[in-house]
Amino acid sequence: MKKLLFVLLTIFMALPSFTACQKTPESPIVVGNNTEQMIKNAQRETDNTQTNRPEANAVDLYTRLGAPEVYSGELVSKGGRLHVFADAKVFLPENEMPIVRVKPTEFTKEQAQNYALVLMGSDANYVQYDYDNLTRGAYERKMEHLRYGLSDWESIGSVLFDLQYNTREEATAALAELTAKAASAPAAYPSYTPDFEWEYRQSWVDGKEVENTNTYLALFTTEDQKVYSHFEIRNTREVRRYRRGSATACRENRCANGHRRLCMCSQLPVSLSNRL
Repeated sequence: MKKLLFVLLTIFMALPSFTACQKTPESPIVVGNNTEQMIKNAQRETDNTQTNRPEANAVDLYTRLGAPEVYSGELVSKGGRLHVFADAKVFLPENEMPIVRVKPTEFTKEQAQNYALVLMGSDANYVQYDYDNLTRGAYERKMEHLRYGLSDWESIGSVLFDLQYNTREEATAALAELTAKAASAPAAYPSYTPDFEWEYRQSWVDGKEVENTNTYLALFTTEDQKVYSHFEIRNTREVRRYRRGSATACRENRCANGHRRLCMCSQLPVSLSNRL
């Protein structure tokens, strides 16, 4: 009997150690709480995906702009001799598009100075370049280039000077002319410090000189009086003005044969361009 009581007492004392393994929660456990939150998040992501679809942001630009779906028309020149007929479908974007508004502007003196500082260098040697009277070193550079072409006219010279000289004899005569000019050419151009003041260029329309407010700045630098860098910046307000002759073509041609050209042009209302 004592043994039985001892066994029952031992079992009764051991029960709390099994029943007290987990702390009693202070708040009741709600089953399914996390599941409901997951469902709400999934629904929210689905709504955002549908909103970001192209069809959700679609706009009717035809109605907003008053644009026809098909453009039909006839264009006639002022003289009445040219007729252009149009019959084409008009395609417009189906969604909103970002728009950047710009307006024409002009280069300032400070900007010209900064551009020259960056492109030409802080220690640039500015010289008074003369297109019609090159330095002795510039002529010698041309002569060296021409001699190289004459060394093998058929394979080299006829290709290098294709648009300048038709025959070897013409190239030889040009070499003699360059040699004569080099004999009396100055050794160097005078150096100076530019003031970056804008200059005005004459313009002609229909053979008549017209007033204009177009400004430009042209600078030349050199390190050896042989090769020259050209920096030019322009503010062109009247794009339909024409300069006399072919000064631009002449400069481009000389540039191809002589020095590196840096040109920046602002044409109003045309866009800004930077050519090297």
